[in-house]
Formats: sequence, C-alpha cells, structure tokens
Amino acid sequence: MNTSRALAQLGFEPLPPVPISAPPVANNAPKISAAIGTAAPLAPVDFSTPLAQTALPVPLAPVAKCETCPTTTPPSVGNWTSPAHAAPVAMPMASPAGSTQAQPVFSPASPTQPASVPVSTGLVPLQQPALAGPVEATQPYEKPVHNPIPLQPIAAPFHANVVAPPVAMYPVAASVANSTPQLVVKQVLPEQIAPGQPVLADVTVTNTGGRTADFVVITGWWTQGYELTQESVASQQLNGKRAWGMGSIAAGESRMVRLKLTPMSGPLTATEFRSGFDATYSSAVTDTRSIKLLKAELSLSTSAPDLSFVGQTVTMKVNVKNPSAVTMQKVNVIVRLPEHLRHATGKANLETDIAQLAPGATETIPLEFVVMKPGENMVLVHIEAPNCEAIDQKQRVLSIEPKIGVSLHGPKTLFQNWPATFEAIIENQGDTPLKSTSLEVKLPKGMQELRASDKPMFDAASHRLVWTIDSLQPGEKRTIVWFGVVKQTEDLVTTGTISIGSTPIKRAEWTTKNAGPEGK
Repeated sequence: MNTSRALAQLGFEPLPPVPISAPPVANNAPKISAAIGTAAPLAPVDFSTPLAQTALPVPLAPVAKCETCPTTTPPSVGNWTSPAHAAPVAMPMASPAGSTQAQPVFSPASPTQPASVPVSTGLVPLQQPALAGPVEATQPYEKPVHNPIPLQPIAAPFHANVVAPPVAMYPVAASVANSTPQLVVKQVLPEQIAPGQPVLADVTVTNTGGRTADFVVITGWWTQGYELTQESVASQQLNGKRAWGMGSIAAGESRMVRLKLTPMSGPLTATEFRSGFDATYSSAVTDTRSIKLLKAELSLSTSAPDLSFVGQTVTMKVNVKNPSAVTMQKVNVIVRLPEHLRHATGKANLETDIAQLAPGATETIPLEFVVMKPGENMVLVHIEAPNCEAIDQKQRVLSIEPKIGVSLHGPKTLFQNWPATFEAIIENQGDTPLKSTSLEVKLPKGMQELRASDKPMFDAASHRLVWTIDSLQPGEKRTIVWFGVVKQTEDLVTTGTISIGSTPIKRAEWTTKNAGPEGK
C-alpha cells in the first residue's frame, strides 16, 4: 500500500508541493531510497526510553521562513491557535514483533491548552481507524514540504512500520441543539358563545429557542360569517388571510395580539367557531382551535277551532317556544289576517314583540277575530329574532253559515203570584255538528223561586240562566224547561239567545201578559 492510498483512507486530500529554499540536509545523514528495503538497516527501537527522548535516525533541518507569509507566527484556526513553540505531540509507534510494551495513551487536546498539530479551518476531526498494514514509502525524502505553520521535530524515530496516529478529537465548545429560534403559537378562546356574541381571542407567540427570531409574522383564519372589528396590533391582508407583524422576539420572550371577531348580520348555519393561527420567521408553527356555538332557535305552533261560523268571534292561539340554551331577545311576532276575518282594531296586519324568552320557555299570544263570511281562511304567522332563522306558519280557519233554530214558549196570560213554566227548543238545522253551544235566558225581574232542568248557571246580578250544550248533532232538537213564581205586576218578557262559543248566533223572545192579582 502506498502513502497516497493510505492518506486517502484517512480522508486527507494531498496538497500540491510549493518549492521553497531550504538548507541542505547534513552530509553525514543517509538518504532514503525509493524502497525502504534498500536503506541502511536501522537499530531496534528501545521502548523503555520515553519517546520524547528518542533520537531521530534522520535529523530534520529546520523549515525556512515562508516567503509568501508575512510572519512565521501561525494563523488562528477557528477559536484555536497553534503557538510557534508548542510542545511536540507524541505519536504511537508500532511495537516490534514479540514486544509486550503497552502503547502510549493519548487524550484529546484540551480547549484551554490547544494542540500543537495544525488543524485546517472548518474541518471537524474524525476518529481514524488504524491502517491495515505498514506504510510503504514510495517517494525519496529530499526536502521539506511547504507549510506556512512551522513544524516541530517529531519526538519519535522515523520507522518504516509506523502506524498512523489517531486524529485528535476536539470537544465542542458549546451545545448547538437549542441555538435556533423555536416558535410556539397559542390562542385563548371562550368555551362557548351565544348567537350574535363577538369572539374575543388572545393569540400569543413564544420563542422557546436559544436565539432571537426576527421578522415574526402571525397569520390567521376563522369561520366564515365573522369579521375582524378590533385588534391590538395593526394587520394587513396577506394571501387571503390577516397578518400581524410582531417584529423580533428574543429567546424566552412572548408577544400577544388581542382580536375581536364580530358575527355578520343574518343567522349562522355553523354549529361551531373554528380559528387557526400560524407564526413564522423562517419556519412556521400552527395553532387551531374550535369553540362550540350555542345555536339560537325558536319553534312556532298555532291553534284555532276546527270549525267556526259566520258572525262568530274566533280565538286563535300563537305559541312561541325557545328550545335552545340561549335567552332570546326581541322576538317579533307578525300575524296577517285574510279578507274575511276581522280584528277588533280593523287591521289586517297585527304585530307584537316578546321582549325576552328564556331557554325552554313558551309564550302564548291569544288572537281574536270575527268571521265575516263562510269558507276556508288561512292566517299567516311569522316570527323572527336576532341571529335566528325566521319561521312562517299557516293556520286554517274553516267557517260556515250556522243553521240553528231557537224558540221560546210559555203561558200567554198569568196572574200575579201564580207559578209559570217556560221552555226553549234548540234545533240543529244544518248538516254539521255544533259544539260549544250555549243558551242564555234573560228572566223577568219579578220571577222568583226558580227551578230548571239540565243544571243551568244562575246569574243573580243580571237575573239570567245559562245552559251549556257540548254537542248538537245535525237534525237534533233539545228542549230546556224552567219554572218560577211571578211576583211582579208588569207583563213578563223573556228573551233567549243561542251562541256558538262566545258569539251570539240567534235570539228569541216570549211575552206573557200579567193579569194582575187573582180575583180582581
């Protein structure tokens, strides 16, 4: 194996020779031939003598000053400087055959005491394995190799079987594992927000690395339907996102930007609010979060009698419920009446507001109107509230012309203090069942000691009897009887009114002539 190949295994590149003038080698020094085997025999090495005191068989001449260098003082190599007169580095030598002498142990150069072996700038020394065999010299040693750093004499014999020394390992002066900026971005958001409520976000970027991060920029995005209305650091539009310049952030420091994101007008269809923020200087980190959006929701139901009659006052109910977990504010209720239904105000469009509706609460709004003509009528109900979808619903109101008859019967003439019996006959003359029908009879003032069938209610203040008839089938007749003693001297006038619901439909009257006291 030749020297070039051995050096190539060590990872060294050969340097081109530079001719310099140097003193000739002493005449008494033997020359080394191209082949080691033809040189004068060398004496065995005495390993008991320290290597530093072993005499060289071939004296080396001092290196002359380099003409191309301004001084013989060696240059600085990184943070290490090789002094001109450093102590020589001992080299391990191959032991002769059969020798049990231990090889010297060499420690890496100390940072506080630089090694005398010159190190090329920018190269990191590597541990070098030993050669597989002895180095074979192929070039005669005639003159020194040029090196701007003066070499010290090698304190060991130059032997043909020298094993290459291990390359000194220099410890790293400081750890570089954490010498670059490391950014961490974090946002703080509320756990949940109500409809229409703005989102307040605190976005913090922290440099956890070992160096200052320059030109730090935070970019962010969020759920569609929200707009940026306030910010603690001015931003600008960048590639479809908002960007905030945070400047330089030293190691261990943080910067924060506070944002206010306000929902735009109109209901939101999203069920959660999502946002993400990136922090960059030359690399990027991202923090993405989501917030539960409390959905604003209303429900609407209406009710009205299945059947109504012309002239009847119909009571319709509008039920507004809040099934959500959010308190609803300013719920607006609008009712549009068709042509043949008339409200007491005379208006076709009616409107009212529910100031506040708590979660789970229901507000019932009664609405009364009079049926003017028979037929099918549709009442439109519309409800709306901020940040909530509006609801429309129709209520059917069926009206017919009532066909019901009522007649009163009693004595034509009656003496004072005589008892008298009266009756009312009610008949359903149509083909539709009648429900919630009532008969009201206004009695003469002097009629007392009353008795009646079918359990009526008696109003003493107005001196009247009221019967309630739950159902009256088509063609059905109902006879109601009452009895009393006439105490008055005037004629007796009795009136009866048949009503469906609270609406009077027909009226009947009966007059009895008072003959005065009996026997006169």
